[in-house]
Amino acid sequence: MIVLIVSLAALSIAGTNSGLVIALLLIWGAAYTALPVLMQTWVFKAAAHLNGTEAPSSLYVSAYNGAIAAGALVGGVIVDHAGPWSIMPISALIGIPALLIALKHAPK
Repeated sequence: MIVLIVSLAALSIAGTNSGLVIALLLIWGAAYTALPVLMQTWVFKAAAHLNGTEAPSSLYVSAYNGAIAAGALVGGVIVDHAGPWSIMPISALIGIPALLIALKHAPK
């Protein structure tokens, strides 16, 4: 998650440097690729006491798709009010509280 936040913040200041933007997008993409698998693994571990994986899996898929819809809505509002160049820094700022919550609830 830290890599996602840092790459989003760096993208907001990369400007028109194509090489840097491509490198940062590759880093962001590699970090994001692992996220769904890690989250689903966490859901299965959290629901290990249940019989079967159907219920936790369906809840995970519903929450994931709901988060995509919410992100699209919030992103659209941000673009409408602040312009397309504001997406990366605002996304990085939104990621900071998410990181703090995740770190607070991480297993010790």
